[in-house]
Amino acid sequence: MISLSVDPTSQSYALGQTVGTFAVAAIALAFLWRVTRPWRNAKDRSDLPPAERKRLQGKRNQVVVLATVVITMLAVVKTAGWADPDTGAADSAAREPAKAVTISAPETFSGYRLLTGPSEQRDAIEAMTNGRKDIGQRWYYDQDGDGFVHAFLMVTSVDPARSHSTEKEFDNFFTAAQASDVTPFEPGPAGGKLSCGHVKSPDGAGAQAICVWGDTATFGALRLADTGDLSEAARTTTALRTATVR
Repeated sequence: MISLSVDPTSQSYALGQTVGTFAVAAIALAFLWRVTRPWRNAKDRSDLPPAERKRLQGKRNQVVVLATVVITMLAVVKTAGWADPDTGAADSAAREPAKAVTISAPETFSGYRLLTGPSEQRDAIEAMTNGRKDIGQRWYYDQDGDGFVHAFLMVTSVDPARSHSTEKEFDNFFTAAQASDVTPFEPGPAGGKLSCGHVKSPDGAGAQAICVWGDTATFGALRLADTGDLSEAARTTTALRTATVR
């Protein structure tokens, strides 16, 4: 894609920044809290008296909390220059309204379950988005009931009279998300366009899949932390899109 043609004020660019940056931050936090759990619980110091071990646990938890704050703030700083959520609101109001659709994500899909209980990672993303309206509705899913974000779904209604073509919106999105190996796939019964690409995992050990669809009514994105298989991710996104937008 040609980065010079990307519009950083577009809605799709903001969506790509959110999925790319905030999801990475959330997954990084999940990774951090999971791998440090034995260390935070001072399992390596079972020789200490209970009182001293408890104090050590408190100190170690403070270290991880500080790291969490740093990761969160880095994500906020990285996205501080995004366009204002109200940019273009006056123009949109004068345009033809979007086709009426119902947007409601399912509670489960492909082994993932909607996060409805406590989740530090979900709450961190919500805090970082700070009430932004231009990035649409968001849903968070885990896979094993541990409260960590394994899948991140975002869907927003679009104006059919928008100035950018769907192809340009896709370029904006994938550039903002810093995706590679972007590949088009059959969009399924809903039509429009569907493409998926790779994004780096927080630990740098491999790639994760990120997919986006677009049509005259909605623009949606799904990031999956547990697979880098683009064909599998495309099938999952198509099924989730069908269940979410009606």
